[in-house]
Amino acid sequence: MSEGSGKRGRLATLTTRGLAVSASSSINVAFFFARNIMLARVLGPADFGIAIAILTISSAIDVVSDMGWDKFLIQWDQKGHTIAEAQGVVHLLRLGVGLLMSVGIVLLSTPLAHLLDVPHAAGAIAALAAPVMLRSAMHIDYKYGQRDLKFGGEALVESSRSIVDLAVAVSAAVLLHSYWAMTLAITGGAFASFVMSHILARQRAWPLWRAGLGMAILAFGAPLVVNNVLVYIAGQGDRLLVGIQFGVQDLAIYGAALTLIAGPQAVVSRGLMMVALPILVKARSNIGAFQAIFAQLGATAVGLCALVSVPIILFGPELVHLAFGEGFPPDPLLSALLAMSQGLNILRTWAIGGLVANAHTKVVPLANIFRISGFATAILAASMGATLEGVAACLLGGELLGVAAALWWHGRLVHTVPVSVFQLMAVLAACWLAAGATQTFTDSMILRAFALAGVLAVNAGLCFAVVSAERRKSRTVGTPPAA
Repeated sequence: MSEGSGKRGRLATLTTRGLAVSASSSINVAFFFARNIMLARVLGPADFGIAIAILTISSAIDVVSDMGWDKFLIQWDQKGHTIAEAQGVVHLLRLGVGLLMSVGIVLLSTPLAHLLDVPHAAGAIAALAAPVMLRSAMHIDYKYGQRDLKFGGEALVESSRSIVDLAVAVSAAVLLHSYWAMTLAITGGAFASFVMSHILARQRAWPLWRAGLGMAILAFGAPLVVNNVLVYIAGQGDRLLVGIQFGVQDLAIYGAALTLIAGPQAVVSRGLMMVALPILVKARSNIGAFQAIFAQLGATAVGLCALVSVPIILFGPELVHLAFGEGFPPDPLLSALLAMSQGLNILRTWAIGGLVANAHTKVVPLANIFRISGFATAILAASMGATLEGVAACLLGGELLGVAAALWWHGRLVHTVPVSVFQLMAVLAACWLAAGATQTFTDSMILRAFALAGVLAVNAGLCFAVVSAERRKSRTVGTPPAA
């Protein structure tokens, strides 16, 4: 087989696996989206607001307890220890963190419930300790396959979680008509993923300790813990802020608008990181190849950002009203601000991926500190009487600073960020302005549809041009192009 055909075969493999990851994630997000719609319609805005608060607290636990140890296994060079030893140390650390988090959520459940002005929900919050322990006891052997771009295990684990989550949520909502449906759904999903991870494991999970390996794992993950806290505050702390400052009724409205964009954004960001990280790791020894692949991924990230955000800017208000019902009034400005804010997360994921691939995890929290400025401004604005739209605008400013900081660190520590990607970002901003103007000045769905097609076509064409140009560069340095 010729070298060219070999490269095309590798590219086809990367593309196929990337599409498989995105398809699997899309299905899972569809299940979670269906769950939220079902709960909103059965429970009503008040109880749905409490359910969103419970989900937000659960997400906070997940984010804070994620030490990035699966990423350590992906980039680990396997010197001096076997994979079984590495997994054993990670299992021990995960169990320890899970136990601490479980105790913490039980102790903090009552203060959190009072802070949200829903003291009767303390029991449902405390019960989140169960899924925390289940997730900490999962077997992580399926994660190691991602080193070779094998995502089948990940897809099975996540799919089992989302399917059971939806089934339990629907059953509990119909039977109980209570926000407890969210806690039970999260617990059911955690149990399903726990069982599936052990079914897929090729070896037993024996927690153990190896001092040298353990310290290396902790050193790799410690900066990511700080980063995860910052990510949560900047990315999901807004829901707690809205719940505390505006009440669970407004939190329900805010959560409904956010659900439309957060799901697609999560699918894209997760798939982008899962596929990009191993590709960048393999190319990091060749500067030219790394820069070309990083540029391709950047152009892809811009195109995907437009794909998930522009439709929400144009049609988000009507979709919220249609999906969630009469109790959730449409808000065009809120939908647009949240769409842009969440879309920027895709660009930040791409920039952070380049840093993590080169083991620069210590600066990742520094890049995310700038995002906190948006949350801090939102707190100040809310205390001064700002609306939900004002809070969303503050968070959008923080996301912009977060992306800029991540790219600055990448340019300083890894390689210069390609100018072509910055040019595509300017085009993305113009697309957002065009979509916002169209949404504001016309109620015609046909005109909005034409605007959507035109904006996405222009953005996609320019992104494809950059990807093609960088692919030609990557061929000249002997490394197959990224998907």
